[in-house]
Amino acid sequence: MACTTCPLRNRDTYVPNTGGKKARIIILGEAPGRNEVKQGTPFVGKSGELLGNMLHLHKLDNPSNIILANSIKCWVNNKDTKEVSGSIKACREYFLDLVNKVKPKLIITLGAVALRQALKKQKLMSNRGRFFYSEELKCDVFVTVHPAYLLRTCQSDYPNIQLDQMSMVEKMYYNDFQMVRDYLSNNYKKVDFKTDEYIKVNNVSDLAPIMKKRVAAIDFETRNLSMVTNDALSVSFSCTTNMTPSKPGGVFWEDDQVSTLNKSNVYLYKRNTNPEMLKRIFQNKNIVKVVANRPFDENVARLILKTPITGPVVDVLTMAHVLDENYHSYSLESVANARSGLKNIKDLRADKLPVDMTEEELVRYNGVDTDATLQSFHTMRDLLNREPKLKRYYSKFIQPVQDALASSSIHGCKIDTDKLRENEQRALDLMQDLRSKALRLIPASIKVKYRDDLKITRPALLTDYLFTHKDGLKLRPNMRTEKTGAPSLTNDHLKTFSNIRFLEHFGSFKKVNKIYNTYIKNLWDLIESNGRIYPNTLLYRTVTGRTVILNPPIQTYPQRGEFANLLREAIVSDPGWSLMARDLDQSEMKIMGWQANDKNILKALNQGIDLHTFTGAYVLYRVPPNKITKEMRASAKTANFGLVYGMSPYGFYMFAKSLGQNYSEREAESIHTRFFAKPDGYYGLPRYYTKVINEARSKGYVEGVLGRKRRLVNIRSKDDRLRKEAERQAVNFAIQNFSSDLGLVGYKLFQDEINTNKKLKNKARLLWFIHDCNMGQAKDSVLPYAMDVLKDCMENRSKQYIWENFGVDVAYPITSSGKVGPSWASLEKM
Repeated sequence: MACTTCPLRNRDTYVPNTGGKKARIIILGEAPGRNEVKQGTPFVGKSGELLGNMLHLHKLDNPSNIILANSIKCWVNNKDTKEVSGSIKACREYFLDLVNKVKPKLIITLGAVALRQALKKQKLMSNRGRFFYSEELKCDVFVTVHPAYLLRTCQSDYPNIQLDQMSMVEKMYYNDFQMVRDYLSNNYKKVDFKTDEYIKVNNVSDLAPIMKKRVAAIDFETRNLSMVTNDALSVSFSCTTNMTPSKPGGVFWEDDQVSTLNKSNVYLYKRNTNPEMLKRIFQNKNIVKVVANRPFDENVARLILKTPITGPVVDVLTMAHVLDENYHSYSLESVANARSGLKNIKDLRADKLPVDMTEEELVRYNGVDTDATLQSFHTMRDLLNREPKLKRYYSKFIQPVQDALASSSIHGCKIDTDKLRENEQRALDLMQDLRSKALRLIPASIKVKYRDDLKITRPALLTDYLFTHKDGLKLRPNMRTEKTGAPSLTNDHLKTFSNIRFLEHFGSFKKVNKIYNTYIKNLWDLIESNGRIYPNTLLYRTVTGRTVILNPPIQTYPQRGEFANLLREAIVSDPGWSLMARDLDQSEMKIMGWQANDKNILKALNQGIDLHTFTGAYVLYRVPPNKITKEMRASAKTANFGLVYGMSPYGFYMFAKSLGQNYSEREAESIHTRFFAKPDGYYGLPRYYTKVINEARSKGYVEGVLGRKRRLVNIRSKDDRLRKEAERQAVNFAIQNFSSDLGLVGYKLFQDEINTNKKLKNKARLLWFIHDCNMGQAKDSVLPYAMDVLKDCMENRSKQYIWENFGVDVAYPITSSGKVGPSWASLEKM
């Protein structure tokens, strides 16, 4: 077929398909790479080798049964989205011609481009590992990632390694081809769940055997995610310990009736019935309750039973993250795919919400969740048992901290809705005013060009006015985009230009716009009927183990700046209470000095000199500490934040510029040199960087102070960019991880005090942990005492806990700063 519409038809890079004429399977790749063009064959080189090994391992490598093809027939620039999209469209006739000639039983798409070509779907990872029937193609389509995705992270001998030695990404890809093998063995039919193996239970007393078990997986299905409303639909339990489908029992609520189902394998209860057996299970301290994503199931049980769960509660998502922090997302389905015998469990939903399911569908869906939860738990427990240091980290840090976070999550935080509504209107007025001020500065010749859509955020308008139009500002770009080479419009770039009135208005507009559209509008949907929000703190969203807070994302709320209070004024204490916050002082730089054994950082700490003041006095300005002004300290603070992790001179130059400190490149290089030079600079840090990087290269990972692992898949990469990024991650990890861990140990210890100290019980509450800050509230009558106890937990008892449980002597003075006030915006030092 001649190329007639392809935008690349003048390039001699066409790569034909290969395979048997009677093939039943098409394996569809993306666009040919340089090696494929050179050899005129799809899937050559490392990607082809990995694909071939995977097919061979699963006995799928019969060449007469497979055609290898690409979605795009010629080489394209993968970074040019327009070129890729145009090529997909132009090459579709070739793809459809191939399908019509072969009439395959199955098409396997490898990567996002292949998915777009075959099914016109966009989201690769949410569709990955699933079969779809295409009416257009008249066959099934199975979706997985391109082998190149694995090459960035997989072990050198993958896939020819033991399953229990595979990472979650490696296991994911292995499982995908296992599903294809099962599909072919089942005569080109998808293998469905065997849900008839779940047993029937006819009596509440039949739940009694759970009381004899040491471990029970638990899962609730609910109408919504409310933290204050009892809206449970059903709950299931799973207690078997092998890897075959378990046999859950369950309890099902209905509003008005009790009925018996022959095949539902559930108990049926009226909603208001007091389920005493459930209470006995949830309050049995000897049963480990395994859930997916604390503290949701605990909260539902608390609302139903009117009493908290007691005994150990384990979260499989956090456990999975401790074992492998490099997976793209953590959900029960993704964990089960990698760590259990159950695959793609969400297929049982069939696009239905639990509230819309029939009773039989709901029971099956609920039951398979607990099955997957328990199977995954047992697999991961065995993996943790093989790594004593990591197991200790999990049992002595992760589990106690999650207990504290779950215990504190039930209280929520009050929102002043009147103030929020008032500030919402203020934000709208500010945006209108800032937009008008910015537009007045743009020449009419530019505005008329964009009169169809005159938005100050429009990229083309910004580029014209700031950089390219003859009537514009004609600024000289400091940064350009990687794809097109056009002037960058990122905040970091625009901040490098000072004294530009338009950019001042534009920057303020963007800040207010983000606060209004991203935060205020969404906050209304998260305020419960009691006027409170219930943020959920997760330990499995960042590769360093630092916390992430969702619903709402409190940790992303702006902490400083002229518009931050539009949000913070609405987050308030309860009547008779005050908010309290305590922040670790200069935590990361202190940890860096301790870990690197840097003499000057330790000298400053031992003499009680503020580190930013010390840097200003001895590194930047060569004056006594008492002569350092506020402005000088701010410059030193920028140097500390920018250089402590080994930033390059030019990187520091751009970093300082983005903060409004306009050094010349020569001045930035001079500061960089003095920062690491003897005798006054922090000359111990470069040695530490080298030591950590060498250790990472040797092991393939680095360890945190308490034993957490950071697996650096690119630390030995031949790609200079990827390797250097992994080296930066190696240096950053132990410092950022321990700073977070240290604050969370303080959080756990203070929650213990709240639970046991009569002076604080029901008089103090923790709310959340953000960066290095523990925030809560206390009754005004105990506020000074609560702040003193929190200070002791963060500065002294945390050291003792770490020594007793990890054998680590935190050999530097931990200090913290405390603030209190009626709202987040009005916090002041005590």
